[in-house]
Amino acid sequence: MTTTEGIELKTPVAAAMEVLAAIPQDSTWDAVMYHLDVRQKLERALVEADEGKFIDHDELFEELLRDEDE
Repeated sequence: MTTTEGIELKTPVAAAMEVLAAIPQDSTWDAVMYHLDVRQKLERALVEADEGKFIDHDELFEELLRDEDE
């Protein structure tokens, strides 16, 4: 298991089982896949943020405003 600043990331199978246990039993395949996809993206984002692979909020807005001026 991986940890990222106090958040313990589960193995993919454990995370999937947690997601499946939390959604209604009558969920459609689309709903199941949506929830699994969101969980995967959130975990990936946490790892990338922990590795410093992100753009600071202020930097992003400065870049957007700079692009707008051009």
